[in-house]
Amino acid sequence: MKRALILTAAMAAALALGACDEPTYHKPIESMSCTELAREIGRFTQVEKDATLDSFLGTIDSLAGDSSSERLEGGLESLAGDLTAQDARTQLSKLNAAYAQRRCY
Repeated sequence: MKRALILTAAMAAALALGACDEPTYHKPIESMSCTELAREIGRFTQVEKDATLDSFLGTIDSLAGDSSSERLEGGLESLAGDLTAQDARTQLSKLNAAYAQRRCY
């Protein structure tokens, strides 16, 4: 049990630090064209949807897993999905603000 707790804490820390990375834009949001902004909005929308689904499935696995290792793995998948979805929502907010500010319609 102690080993599982240590592993969980280490994985949570790694995921949290990974979520702090800068987005993988090729150039700053301020210099993106409307087309580039729309493309990034679409990309991050898909990332958010995928991460939300991963989080949901991870939660199911953590509740219905046959062994403690399967439940732990499901919990970590759920946590990773939550962090990824939150990061995507943050990036979407920034991209949508820039899109609206430039009046890209």
